[in-house]
Amino acid sequence: MNYSIQKEKIGIFSSLIILLDLSLIICIHLLRERHHTLTPIPRFLIGIAPNFFASLAISFLMLLLIDILPNKLTKLDTKILIDHLLIYATSSFILLTIWELLQKLFWNYPIDIFDIMASLAASVLSYAIGLIFISLNKTNNS
Repeated sequence: MNYSIQKEKIGIFSSLIILLDLSLIICIHLLRERHHTLTPIPRFLIGIAPNFFASLAISFLMLLLIDILPNKLTKLDTKILIDHLLIYATSSFILLTIWELLQKLFWNYPIDIFDIMASLAASVLSYAIGLIFISLNKTNNS
């Protein structure tokens, strides 16, 4: 069977995730400047949070900018969206890993394996969130 999803639904969903992620990144940036008084676990979570939320935001931003906004159709094929979401989640992980390596190369910052792991976890999570949302909102085209 061939399934589709309303373009408006996935567009609004993606936009909300992007806005939430960007808001959290800004809040975390403000907290990071004052995290010297925090205990180790919150300090660690604040340290990896920008990579985590950036990976989520990049995946859904790519989905929004490549599949949703330029598309003139009102319904989108779910199989294509699922395939593309996997590509976008993988791309966001690769981009943030490259960014981590560039920081070492140009600014001699240490490579933080936990930032890379947070990016990977968020990429997997973004794919899972997308799959769940698509499966809950798909309609049959028959």
